[in-house]
Amino acid sequence: MRDTVERLNYSDLRDSTEEKLNYSNLKAYGIIAGVSYLVTVLIFKDFLFSSGVVNSGDLVWPYFRSQSHEYTTTLHQLPNHIPHFAFLWSLPGSPALLQRILFLTVYTLIGTIGGIVVYWFVKNEVDQTTALRLGVMGGLLYLLNPINVFQASQIFLLMGYAVFPLVIYTIYSAYESSQQDPLKYGILLGMAVTATSGDPRWPVWSFLSIGVLFGVLSLVGDRSNEQLLHSLKVIGVAGVSFLALSAFWLVPLFHPDGWTAVNPLTKQNPPTRHLIDMLNGDSTWVNALRFHADWWPPLREGFTPNTMPWRRLWFASGLVLPIVALGSLFHHRKRALPVAVLYVILIFVATAPTSSLEVVREMYDFFVFNAPFGTAFRTAFKWLLPASFPLVLLASMAVGGLVSSSRRYSKVIGFALIGLLVVSAATNSWLLFTTDMRDGVRSGFTTRPLPEDEHQTYRDIQNNLGEHAVFAIPREPQYGLPMRTVGRDSFRDSLAIATDGNDTTTRNAILRQISVRYLIDYGGQRQREVTRIRNARRTAYIPDVVISGDLADSFPIQRSVGLENTSIVTGQRASTVEYQIVSSVRDGAFDGGDVIHPSEYTYNADPNSGWARTTLSSRYVVNNLNTDQLARLQSGQSMVVTTANGSMDIPFRVDENGSYKLLARYFEGREGGAVRVLVDGQSVTLDTEDRLNRFVENEVGTFELEEGRHTLTLENVNGENAIPAFSVLSEERYEEVHRTRERTLANKTLIHLLEANSDLYIDSPRNEQGSNATNGTLVEMRNGSRAYTTIETQVDGSYRPAIRGAGNFTVRVDNRTYRVESDDLRLTHLESVDLSVGQHNISVISHGRSSLDTVWLYMSQENETLSETLSHEETNAQVESFERGSSTKYRVQVNASEPYTLSFAEDYGPLWIAEVRSSNGTERYGPVPLFSAVNGFHINETGEHTVIIRYRPQRWFYQGIIISAIALVTCIGYLVYNRREDQR
Repeated sequence: MRDTVERLNYSDLRDSTEEKLNYSNLKAYGIIAGVSYLVTVLIFKDFLFSSGVVNSGDLVWPYFRSQSHEYTTTLHQLPNHIPHFAFLWSLPGSPALLQRILFLTVYTLIGTIGGIVVYWFVKNEVDQTTALRLGVMGGLLYLLNPINVFQASQIFLLMGYAVFPLVIYTIYSAYESSQQDPLKYGILLGMAVTATSGDPRWPVWSFLSIGVLFGVLSLVGDRSNEQLLHSLKVIGVAGVSFLALSAFWLVPLFHPDGWTAVNPLTKQNPPTRHLIDMLNGDSTWVNALRFHADWWPPLREGFTPNTMPWRRLWFASGLVLPIVALGSLFHHRKRALPVAVLYVILIFVATAPTSSLEVVREMYDFFVFNAPFGTAFRTAFKWLLPASFPLVLLASMAVGGLVSSSRRYSKVIGFALIGLLVVSAATNSWLLFTTDMRDGVRSGFTTRPLPEDEHQTYRDIQNNLGEHAVFAIPREPQYGLPMRTVGRDSFRDSLAIATDGNDTTTRNAILRQISVRYLIDYGGQRQREVTRIRNARRTAYIPDVVISGDLADSFPIQRSVGLENTSIVTGQRASTVEYQIVSSVRDGAFDGGDVIHPSEYTYNADPNSGWARTTLSSRYVVNNLNTDQLARLQSGQSMVVTTANGSMDIPFRVDENGSYKLLARYFEGREGGAVRVLVDGQSVTLDTEDRLNRFVENEVGTFELEEGRHTLTLENVNGENAIPAFSVLSEERYEEVHRTRERTLANKTLIHLLEANSDLYIDSPRNEQGSNATNGTLVEMRNGSRAYTTIETQVDGSYRPAIRGAGNFTVRVDNRTYRVESDDLRLTHLESVDLSVGQHNISVISHGRSSLDTVWLYMSQENETLSETLSHEETNAQVESFERGSSTKYRVQVNASEPYTLSFAEDYGPLWIAEVRSSNGTERYGPVPLFSAVNGFHINETGEHTVIIRYRPQRWFYQGIIISAIALVTCIGYLVYNRREDQR
């Protein structure tokens, strides 16, 4: 008898589709929506009725993000690659108003759709009034969930959360469609899945739900072949519909050329083992049942009540919903079982990283570390998002079964449970309703006023764009890069520290070295769009420097910390000069050898426990609450660091028997110590302690190796050590690299630059911050103190020393002595000295109190000054006009007498392309990294011509949106046709 009743209920569920738009139903929908709206207003009351933009947690400085989006964000990124709210600035209207509308709409939809779907499920089991009560209850349970606190900044993730109940309902409706019209239900299901895909994880969760629900429904219901075939047809149509409707973002993402660029990134930047443990440490069964498995400590602490009785009540409130949901299996076993199975599976996956079964943990790790997009699921607790509505639905079924009972006490219990569930849900998610500030953590949704200096900066930029140089800071790249960028090295850490401080002078001294949006260069110098780098003439050997000061106008390069490749850059006005920036003589060996990156062989991210892929600890991230720093922690750093006495093995291969050189790039510094390097048991110790903090490249040793596999072992003897890379190359290859270097240096002007605060050993120094120094720091020297170092010259020739400092000095280059007297901080040139290839000593002795900035040693002809050495001819290419068509397409009119390089100030990406249109047709050029950060196009074209710079995925987006538009019209057209046919 029970089976018959349940089939009738399924049939009623199907037939009621035709009645959903009658007056009573519309009234119910309105009430559910109204209650959801009022509760949402209550949640956001302080936010809605205050001024400004939310600027907390993941919601970053809107002025920075607004213009960054306007000039750099491409349309193909919509809808699934915008974690912040920058897109609001590209829409008409006030961003503050739009942000309020966005939050109000999404959270209202969460309660409305969740409540209406519950109403559809129960309306044929209970009377209209009770169905409405259950619908309102279901909407509130879905809205009043801790998930909506933890994921508040992930607004596109919550859009999928709001729509997901429609996927569940459509699956049930499709299954009970009596094997009729699988096309109709497949289209509806495909449209529902597409509607959830504001975040790309939702399609995965949706199709998992489709498979589980159809599978269990088939097992507990009609097991006929016809029913199975009908279900498969619905699933197939749903998949095709989803692919066609989502083409506008799937085509750019999976285009063969785009995939070539995207796929390596997913492999090169996997999450670390330590990060997985940290993010999922709270994903236990109890926390998952209560929807409190998120890892973010500030919110977890904000949720936890201070008093023990209140804490116990809050803890118990989170268990009421799953306990009540269990009752659905007693009243509607066959109907509830598929949803219950889905819920259990999702909870199982959400708690996999903390499972007591090692095989479960290993399976989830394998998925995260090896699947193409596995890193997107590194936070296992996000699997609770699709688990929320199944639990709400099960609880609604349980309560519906009680209130529909003929027993009076069952009805009373059922109606009492409605109140208990709503109150417990509000208690479990109480942080939604408060704006308390506890322990410095903002718990609710309130606006954070921006400092006045940020407002003033924004106004200056808007009002004086013609007078200020405003550049773009490189973002973390979306696509694989052939070399490290500013955004991925330790300079970015210095940048973050500088921008967080109040020392404007120091901050500007650091920021102006790279391309930073909203950095106002009060020097008034503007970067030229066209530079020429043919016929290279000069090479600068720079151990670890940023050049500015006297040379800022003509030599704007960034710090060369940890570069894996030689950077080729051009000056702002250096139209015929190429500078090759190398950190040492041995830098070329890392270009010519088999480079080994130790960071690829460990998932550990805790330097206190052994060799780790990152310098950022979880405590550092938690204390700083900085999303960008967390992103760097997730992607790791391309080096290993440790403070512990640990070891790690690194496998490598050689192709033939012979003698091989092993070179290492490692960090020397005051906190260093020693690292033991073993190759197949042969040991060499590297001394890493030094008074200067810098990366160096040195030869570890020569090893006789046989063809095949070998093991390189790192042992930290003592101190804090960091190693970005090793290079293994045969002695023949090593000699070839040296010969290549000699050819490269031929006919080049070699420049050695030594900064006093980072490149010279100094007796009793005192740094003076915020000064007019090259990198914002001078070194004060007392009477008799000495600054000294040793350099290695690569070419015989005449070298001219120069010193930038204020005071009285004695300068020595080997046995040559100079006296320098300078009343202010300026560059003083000395007489040239002949130097041969090899090591040379440089020292500066202070007579009295003095300030030292930099020491230069450069090849000079006839005692040229440094400015004369760096002088250049007029440019042979000129930009005649520049037009921005959109954020992804630019038109440049150029007149050139020789081939040239066009510098495009947009984050480097291999999918940018320059098309040169001339009388000879159209030629296409791919980009190369300029300044290690932006796009450069080497264009072999002369005369007047037009250069079109465009982002190729944008065209793929247009292709995809055409497919999506055709699919949408087709789907809607068929549904309209189908409805008319049913009405006949």
